Amino acid sequence: MTKTSEIRGMTLYQCFNSVPPNFSAAQRLLEQGADINASEDSDGTPLLAQIIMDCFYGSESKYLPAVVRFFLENGYDVHKDNGKYG
Repeated sequence: MTKTSEIRGMTLYQCFNSVPPNFSAAQRLLEQGADINASEDSDGTPLLAQIIMDCFYGSESKYLPAVVRFFLENGYDVHKDNGKYG
């Protein structure tokens, strides 16, 4: 976990690994300096890719458009090329 994606032990990943996603907590993390372009794991997989793979299958998939929109509106770099799924 990169330090720039967490504040006080809470991560952006955790905000979206809940039903429904916790957009307000994620926004607070960004305001406090969390990096929306950080990698979630040691192989460099971008945070959004990891969230999509882990959190949005089945009934939770209805939240995916709002999550992607949140990332894009908050400066997510769609051209970031790194990691296994980057």
